[in-house]
Amino acid sequence: MSVYEPNSRHLREVLIFCFNMKKSAPEVYRMLSNIYGEAAISEMHEYCLSPKSDEEKKIQNSHALYGRKIGYAYTGDFISTIVLNIIVKCPSIFSTSMFSIPE
Repeated sequence: MSVYEPNSRHLREVLIFCFNMKKSAPEVYRMLSNIYGEAAISEMHEYCLSPKSDEEKKIQNSHALYGRKIGYAYTGDFISTIVLNIIVKCPSIFSTSMFSIPE
C-alpha cells in the first residue's frame, strides 16, 4: 500500500475548509503539522510565494472581485437597514409639522 502524498491543490482545499470552519491560524498550523508534518507547511509556504501562471492570476483576481462585490452588497444592506430602523422607530423626526412654518 502506498503512502498518500498531499499535493498543493489538496492542501489549499484543506485551508479553505479550515477557514470555513472558523479555525484560527495557530489551530490550523497545529492540526496540519500533526497530520502532514512540517514538510507540508513549508510546501504551502513555498507555493504562496511562488510566481503564478496567468490563469491562476485570473482566478485569484476573480475571487478578489467577488469578495469586493459581496462587501459592497453587505455594506449597502447594513446602511439601508440602519436608515429604515431610524425612519420606523423615530417617525417624529420626519413628520411634516417639524418643517411647517409657524403662523
